[in-house]
Amino acid sequence: MRCALRAPSFVRHRSNHGLLFSTKPPAEAKEKAGAAAAATAAAAAAAASTETKVVSVKADNVYVKFAKEYPSANNLIIATIKTGGADLLAQMAVEGKGVSEVDWKRNAVFCMFGGAYLGMFQYWYQINIFKKIFPASVERFTTLPLKEKLADVPGLKALAGQTVLDVSMLSFVYLPTFYSFKAGVFDKEGVGPVGWVKTGTGQWMNNFSSDAVKIVQFWTPVDIVCFSIPLSLRLPVRHIFSFMWTAYLSVIRGANK
Repeated sequence: MRCALRAPSFVRHRSNHGLLFSTKPPAEAKEKAGAAAAATAAAAAAAASTETKVVSVKADNVYVKFAKEYPSANNLIIATIKTGGADLLAQMAVEGKGVSEVDWKRNAVFCMFGGAYLGMFQYWYQINIFKKIFPASVERFTTLPLKEKLADVPGLKALAGQTVLDVSMLSFVYLPTFYSFKAGVFDKEGVGPVGWVKTGTGQWMNNFSSDAVKIVQFWTPVDIVCFSIPLSLRLPVRHIFSFMWTAYLSVIRGANK
């Protein structure tokens, strides 16, 4: 009985020194080469992803460090950019203007007003003054769970007091300041700061009945939320609502009328 012997498959590879022989089938060699290439690509991608994450974490750490060391400057930058951006949104998205049609003087009103009032003055009185007026209640109340907040009578009184004070500041300081900045930017006669304030307070008084109602309706619930959360979140959360309010204010009062 004859047994048929099968010779192994030889693959010839040409090199500088002649012919080399390999007993591995061509398909298996290609498969291993492909797997090695895929593993190399995956390793490179993982390394690139890790490097990107490290850079991102470093950038985050730099910002967090800056915000903690310079909270006033951080708030000033956010308020200026936010207020100018809200006006641009109002002009381009709501009013349908193109870039060439944007009223940049109007945008300057909101940028300067946002930096001066919201970035500096508001930060000063909401963080520093409120803590002095309500020294025992502000920080402690904001750290309590909701159930304990509702049972904390001194804290609730402080919350009501802060809300009333802030709405009053918005009605009697914020609005005339806004109108005065607006009068200054749109001044064509060179009346000077005294004239700007006179014009601004005149516009404030003319629009007070409608503006004050809108202030109370919008900011009373917002203040209740903002003055109930931890101090570190107070102004960031407020900036979100302020962006919406500023866009609205830009639509109804931003133009030079």
